[in-house]
Amino acid sequence: MLLTSCGPPSAAPVVTPSDTTHPPTLLPTAAISLTPSPTSIPPYPVLSGTPVPPIGGSIEVGNLDEITQLAVFSKGPAMQVLYAPDGSRLAVISPMGIYFYDPETLALKSFEPTSMQIRCAAFAPDGLSIVLGMENGTVQVVPMEGGGSGRIFEPAWDDFPYPTQSVAISNQGLLLAAGFRGGGIHTWDVNSGELLWSRESDHGDIQSMSFSPDDETLVVGSESGEVALYAVDDGAVLWSKEHDYAVSRVAFSPDGNTVASCGGDARAWDAQTGELRYTIEDCYDDLAFSPDGSVLLVGSPEWPARVYLNFAYPSTGEIYREIEQLGDSLINAAFSPDGCSLATVVNTASSWHETTIVIWDLASITQRVWTAHGAAAHSIAFSPDGELMAVGFAEGSVWLWRLRDGSIVHAFPPPTTEDDCGTWGAIGEHLVSVDFAPDGSQVYSLHANACVRSWSVSNGSLLHTMRGESGIMGPALSPNQEYVAAGGVVLIPDTPFITALWQVETGGTPIRMFNSQQVSPLLAFSSDGEQVAAFFSEDYNTSTIRIYDVSSARQLVEIDALEWLTGMRFMPGDTALASLDQHGTVRLWQTTDGTLISTLGGTPTEVEPVPTSAFSSPPGPGQIPLPQGMEQQFSLEQAAALAFSSMGDILAGSGYPDGLSLWSVPDGAFLKRLEPLAVEFPLHDHWVGGDISPIYSVAFSPDGRVLALGGLDGEVWLWGIPQR
Repeated sequence: MLLTSCGPPSAAPVVTPSDTTHPPTLLPTAAISLTPSPTSIPPYPVLSGTPVPPIGGSIEVGNLDEITQLAVFSKGPAMQVLYAPDGSRLAVISPMGIYFYDPETLALKSFEPTSMQIRCAAFAPDGLSIVLGMENGTVQVVPMEGGGSGRIFEPAWDDFPYPTQSVAISNQGLLLAAGFRGGGIHTWDVNSGELLWSRESDHGDIQSMSFSPDDETLVVGSESGEVALYAVDDGAVLWSKEHDYAVSRVAFSPDGNTVASCGGDARAWDAQTGELRYTIEDCYDDLAFSPDGSVLLVGSPEWPARVYLNFAYPSTGEIYREIEQLGDSLINAAFSPDGCSLATVVNTASSWHETTIVIWDLASITQRVWTAHGAAAHSIAFSPDGELMAVGFAEGSVWLWRLRDGSIVHAFPPPTTEDDCGTWGAIGEHLVSVDFAPDGSQVYSLHANACVRSWSVSNGSLLHTMRGESGIMGPALSPNQEYVAAGGVVLIPDTPFITALWQVETGGTPIRMFNSQQVSPLLAFSSDGEQVAAFFSEDYNTSTIRIYDVSSARQLVEIDALEWLTGMRFMPGDTALASLDQHGTVRLWQTTDGTLISTLGGTPTEVEPVPTSAFSSPPGPGQIPLPQGMEQQFSLEQAAALAFSSMGDILAGSGYPDGLSLWSVPDGAFLKRLEPLAVEFPLHDHWVGGDISPIYSVAFSPDGRVLALGGLDGEVWLWGIPQR
């Protein structure tokens, strides 16, 4: 049977569809500016879609005290998904802005940033504006294209420090309600902006709210487990009930007779009396009524790694259909206006910030399309002219930003089938690196199975694919994108373990063999592409770096790496190689003979300065001087990525669990630690994040003026020296 009928929603107002020939655009007004207003404090950081503030000179050892977080670009986690009332677009709410997708294909139509983190959202009934609850406790009514002017509604209490946790707009579009962290409730007249009434509550955060179809009552769910019904005209409490757990969602049935709430279990209440009608076990995440009122959806997590979408009869609570979906929790679910589709947001079992949006076809019970949000930013690359930045995300997508105005130029989708990229690792979270062609005309993505895809920067088309293979480890792409070096298992008969070189243009059989007995799980090309470093370990205790000549596959140098390695990077000029091990120790090695230059780390202990006389000769441009028998000892929590500045005088190393450390390369001295904050994110009945973010990728711009950091939750932070 069909889960729901596919007709127009009976309770929704008639909406004239707006012209969707062009992507929707949020109109900045005098009241709502998408760019922060000038203040005495520099308005950093700006967000995606906003011009990056003027940048001063290049980042140098001598000016690191001035380095500032300039901007945050994000394909951050999805917190909420909303269908426009006419069904023409799907809005995905992320902490940093709104992504508008085509609901049929999930092709990105536009991204509209906001000046601060969004907490919650709701479409106006006519679809001409969208209501946003913000981190600073305000509520913004932001117009869509052709929707008129915007408004900002502020809390009535002075110095109100709490974010807006939930918003609701009445079915006639005349009333606006907001619930806050800490328990406050406000209602306003949308047209006049008049505050109608406010209530302070001792029941904790207001998690969810919904107007009745006749707009006469407002149901509110709170962190304490309370479900309360308020009279809209004066804010009087009509009835109040309790759950055993925090209430994550409340909703009215389309006929207005039933209130449903989710708080450990799903409960249906008589809207007039508050009498409990029935209970459905296990509801910690979300629930929703279908537009025609024939279905009550209840989301139930089943650990580990499963979410069940339970479809029940609203009259009795009897579950008649159950759909299993991968994920740890159901963040949000929304029926399409015609009731034929269901959009869900779930987070993965491994990471709270990695979210997937799935569109279900309810007639066939199939997943029609999906897209990922909040996957770690695994790799960052700047175009040769420094105008564009490519970011590769763990799930396989690549996004291209223009730095001068923060706009998204292209969003290259991840491979989804073996035809796209080959076997194993082609589908999902296996992007390794991104890079630009030397002339800046193409963007390349390298995936964990050694698949290489190239895209046109000018028109966004896919130009070429080198299909990958199963059993690949540690692939690396040469700087000119001509070769891939990788370790492999059972790729060639009678040669089960190899470390070899493939030609990107042809793929297939390796053209050179570096090692026919061992698999390297980690490789790195020199900046000129003439050498490749490969890490080997037989038993996790013996670790070796071997540097090979690419043209002949001849071994040049062998280095005792001391520990199992997780990263390697050649410095500009290729006179030294940086390695980082499983304990987070970063070392610099001379590439000519494998001599250890220095050992670096995050927080300096007692360090004896290296005198100038200790260097055998003055360093030249892009060279590391070799201390004569001296070594700098530091400590660092598991670094995860490495990058040299363009001049080679600064080494940036990211650390797990969080932050980024900067060192002076000539002497190994610790210089500074950068600590970008991760966004906060709703998970089950509480919020997570907001702490210093782990850094998964790092890159300096070619001119050395921008340092980009890629975070665990998909954020990319741009740091630099502000123009004074």
